[in-house]
Amino acid sequence: MRHPLLIALFTVALTPFAAAQTDGEAPLQLAEKMPVWSTCINATDEAACTQQAIVTYVIEHIVFGRKAKKRGLEGTVIVRFIVEKDGSIGDIEVVRGVDPLLDDQVVDAVRSFPAFQPGEQRGKHVRVQYALPVRFSL
Repeated sequence: MRHPLLIALFTVALTPFAAAQTDGEAPLQLAEKMPVWSTCINATDEAACTQQAIVTYVIEHIVFGRKAKKRGLEGTVIVRFIVEKDGSIGDIEVVRGVDPLLDDQVVDAVRSFPAFQPGEQRGKHVRVQYALPVRFSL
């Protein structure tokens, strides 16, 4: 039996999604030290641990409801968000949606992420922008 919610979360899929930095406040595409999920701090591979933690969290916090299944909704929702300098999540935006029933589920899950250890560039905390694709399949 296939799991109805798939998160394509590989190095390429969960990558920072931003234009080049033009000033000190714009989010970075890549930082010398990328943000780390709170339970992954000091893990052997913080990046891999962070990716797995995001996948697990999203799977646990998204419900592919009866209404969406009944309507036959499928597709990939892509949400863009920023890990802020203090580790909080901000500027959540649906880049590509499927339907508000599914889009809102992904936004709500991202909005409820616990704080990250913020990214760093040249010893200072920086904003880092990500894109998260979440695939819904019947």
